[in-house]
Amino acid sequence: MLHNLGLIFRQTLPALLILLVFFFGLIINDVWNEVSPWFVLIAIWFWGLYRADLVPVWFIFLVGLLNDFYSGNIPYGTHSAILVLGYLILLPQRRFIISQNFFMQWLLFIIFTSFSYMLRFIIIFFFNFSLYSYKENILSLFVITMCYPLFYRFFSICYNFVSTYDPIDPL
Repeated sequence: MLHNLGLIFRQTLPALLILLVFFFGLIINDVWNEVSPWFVLIAIWFWGLYRADLVPVWFIFLVGLLNDFYSGNIPYGTHSAILVLGYLILLPQRRFIISQNFFMQWLLFIIFTSFSYMLRFIIIFFFNFSLYSYKENILSLFVITMCYPLFYRFFSICYNFVSTYDPIDPL
């Protein structure tokens, strides 16, 4: 019984961490009004690369809908579309990205995040016909880029925990 609970916990840990990072981002956005970094991109990037089998597309879609719900002024489906599109583009590139060293992965993450922010900016412009602060986007992109190594280290520790599952039956 405990063995099965451990297996279930290990299999749901990536999704739980994505939700944890999402809510962490909401807290940061409430405290720090000038910048709203999209920290969930780091979690989706990492788990999409290393354990995509444990993070289904429908879950990414739901996280995007949650983000739209808490954003308030963004049309529903915006973040879902961006996250799912980014995730689907990421999946075929997994082997190539994983084979790179950390700094190249970081650079590729910066490119991925830049396109996500740019796409969000364009969608909001066309649906709201207003320009929201590009300075906020640039500062948010800078913050998320600088926080990437910290999150990467934390997720690497969790990844080692998830990947050390011992399938030996205790009986």
